[in-house]
Amino acid sequence: MIITRSDRVWRATPFRILVHEMDEATTQRAIDRVKRICGFANLAPALLAGVFRSIRALGPDRDNRGRQCKTDVPLNLRPPGKSEPIFRNFMTFIKMGAKPEEMADSEGLVRTLNARMRDELRKGIDLGSLQMMSFMAPHANLMRRHLLRTLRKGPVSLGFGFLGTVIPGLTKLGATPIRRFYTMNAALSPPGITLQGHQYAGRMSLVLTHISSTVDDDLAAAFLGRIADELTGAFDGKPA
Repeated sequence: MIITRSDRVWRATPFRILVHEMDEATTQRAIDRVKRICGFANLAPALLAGVFRSIRALGPDRDNRGRQCKTDVPLNLRPPGKSEPIFRNFMTFIKMGAKPEEMADSEGLVRTLNARMRDELRKGIDLGSLQMMSFMAPHANLMRRHLLRTLRKGPVSLGFGFLGTVIPGLTKLGATPIRRFYTMNAALSPPGITLQGHQYAGRMSLVLTHISSTVDDDLAAAFLGRIADELTGAFDGKPA
């Protein structure tokens, strides 16, 4: 985690929003890097690798560098080009994590997480999660108990989401030109932070929601800046 472990009460409190937008040239460098490492432009494992290494670098706990990082990674189940169903998610999750010894090398961690993600998909873990969520969806109390039990048994390092390219081709809302498009999600404490990334008009945006009493503004800004540097390869080939 990027915070101390003293707070064990899960609560929703007002949160702050911080955005880091990478310009088109910087976004392209990130895409070129992940193509070189993985063979194709799947930015999700590269972003997650940057997130995990940033937590490892900035987390204040004494044992932070010796701790495993983990989170749930959402996956879009809509076929390419489809937008239905409307007004509801059509998605599932797979669990992803990294051990301390896997996080020392930036490029190596991208390769590891990419391979781990492909392996989870081959096993059908995403479809199993979808079946579980479909079963629980009509039973709000059952879903709540399951989530709380899961969080207490194995707390995540942060809330995480990567949407890829959003609404390609949409440049206006009515007659109003769209200059920027942001997506975000709520934050719980612990862990106090949720990161959501997406691409729009050739630019990568990293949107952090954070609870300021847990993760202050300076730490949040440092966290986003470090992730952007990780994505563009600033630490490739350098010792951790």
